[in-house]
Amino acid sequence: MAQKVVREFIDDIDGSPAERTFTFAVDGVAYEIDLSSDNIAEFKSAIGGFIESARKVKTASSSQRQRGASTTDLRQRRERLNEVREWARKNGYSVSDRGRVSAEVLAAFDNRNSATAATG
Repeated sequence: MAQKVVREFIDDIDGSPAERTFTFAVDGVAYEIDLSSDNIAEFKSAIGGFIESARKVKTASSSQRQRGASTTDLRQRRERLNEVREWARKNGYSVSDRGRVSAEVLAAFDNRNSATAATG
């Protein structure tokens, strides 16, 4: 028996066929929306004046690289954060797999390392 699987790219506003996905951010929260050509025009018209008046911003990773942080530095930072997360979970702290690690958890991790160095 033959099957045909059809995937449709649907406009999130009106259910018509979508043309593309827009990614945008408001107050630090990123969003995506799939829009048809009609709703693309409406979206651009609605935010056009704001875009014309706005400044473009660089992502954190590109800013870090421009300030001289090498790929090795970024890798080492990521590895340290993974180590902190692993330690935190084993010691009853709640941490996410991605994003920031709280100052409380970082301080506890650093204090644990200081205590280990002093006694070891």
